[in-house]
Amino acid sequence: MPLLHRTRASRSARRALRPQVRGLEPRLVPAAILPAASHVAAVARLVGEAASPSGGSGAVPSLAAQPRGTIQVGRAAGGEAIRILREGFQLSPLRPTRGRAAGPIVIGVTELSNRRIVQRLVDAYEAGQPVGVTNAGRNAAEWLRRRLNEPGAAVWDSGVPRASLVVFRNVPLDGGRTRPETTVLLPRESESRAGNHSASADRNVLDDLSAVFAPAPGAIGAPSSSSNLLDLANSYVTREIRSNDAGDAIQVVNTVVAARSFLNQADFYYVLQEVDYQAGRQELFSWYGGAVTTLTTPAKPPGLIQPSPQSTLDTTSITSGVETTIGGSIGFDQGSGFNASISGSIAISQSKTVAYAPVDVHNAVNLATGVAAWYFSVKDPQRAAGTTSTFFNQWIWQVPFTAYAEGQKSIAFHTTASAYKTNQVPIPAVVTTELTSTVPIPFGDTFALQAPRVASVDRSSVRAGSTFTITGSGLYPSLVTAVLIGGEPLAAGNYQSVSDTSITVVAPRTAGRSLPIVVQTSQGVSNDDVKITIKS
Repeated sequence: MPLLHRTRASRSARRALRPQVRGLEPRLVPAAILPAASHVAAVARLVGEAASPSGGSGAVPSLAAQPRGTIQVGRAAGGEAIRILREGFQLSPLRPTRGRAAGPIVIGVTELSNRRIVQRLVDAYEAGQPVGVTNAGRNAAEWLRRRLNEPGAAVWDSGVPRASLVVFRNVPLDGGRTRPETTVLLPRESESRAGNHSASADRNVLDDLSAVFAPAPGAIGAPSSSSNLLDLANSYVTREIRSNDAGDAIQVVNTVVAARSFLNQADFYYVLQEVDYQAGRQELFSWYGGAVTTLTTPAKPPGLIQPSPQSTLDTTSITSGVETTIGGSIGFDQGSGFNASISGSIAISQSKTVAYAPVDVHNAVNLATGVAAWYFSVKDPQRAAGTTSTFFNQWIWQVPFTAYAEGQKSIAFHTTASAYKTNQVPIPAVVTTELTSTVPIPFGDTFALQAPRVASVDRSSVRAGSTFTITGSGLYPSLVTAVLIGGEPLAAGNYQSVSDTSITVVAPRTAGRSLPIVVQTSQGVSNDDVKITIKS
């Protein structure tokens, strides 16, 4: 069947077979961290979402000869996710004692009512460790996300009442950057006609989860002179994994890096989409599928820049990439705050090349609507059986400031990815993911660079050589040119810009009372009415 005809067929099959997407906006628990008196009651409302966990964990020895790591597991955690993790990880019981967690943690929904356990999750998350909850409904997952202060979100298809596992992680990167990640493992779909290949499906899912629970990467530092946005700004990752009992699976990983262009009066969202299509170990007569991604919030269609890869037939190597420059002053998220560049331009540059058995790829993007879509078809399906085909789709969305609603703090986009095979007639076995990703808009609600302002210091009096912190606004790390105390500029080694709201200072050895503190940036000079006393 020609690729175009397969594409049309797959569209029809996806409409007929995948669950109808209903309102994806979840019923949310209030965003504020709950006070002690309401904590248990609020969580109790969420517990009703969870099915009774099967196969509770406790202390379960790993069946793998060489465990891929250790995960601390709560008593209430269970179900499909724990069964799969047990095959590759050492699972040890979580004890709700004081102290920071030393590694990954997975709990059950009912344990969200235990304040000590929730605090352990918070501590582990802040230390860069993955934390998860099994058999979670969307409201329970959203409650935990807000409690962790995770900035992004992943919302699965409303037709699936509970996820087998939802994992949150905030990976620290070099240069003060972070990479918040949200992972959703959906329950296994049934494809009984194809026979039961659960062991194969388990291996595929375990490989995907091993990346989720892997040790944090070392700081692969970009050169200090880098002008590539991907080396400067936070990235936001949302991931969804689904398999069927025929051994087929799909993993979608959406990574977004964003910047605000004050010159263009628009935000630019670079998207790197990885889609892994894993075929079960059975006879295949066809193996094809695709991924379609639509920006849903804001509703106004975005500009679509450099969608890649291009259509190609019968190829054994596919390269996707973007290479563009954003001119003028740029703002972006970095760590827990904002940073900026006024160097004249920031690049967005990335390239991925993957080798395949012969495959057709069809670029079906719609520039008018901003919809990003690609389809693939393997030329020799039998070579795909028992293997994983990974495709990297890349593009940039340009969203003008005028597209945002008043007070809007994030964008949302929806990805549908499906795989099809015709080893069963007349209905092909299919596995489908439906993922709505939410990421914060860059630079928050600030649409122009601000002059520096000093609001306070954490101590009014310090000794020379001691450290104190300046708090304010407009203290963009890359734009700070000087910090003065009592009119005297500090040596560069005596202060460090932490974020746009914080500078850490080592007090100079010049004693004095009520010395004014001034911060200079490329945007101006701050007020001088905040003072500090330095003792010799």
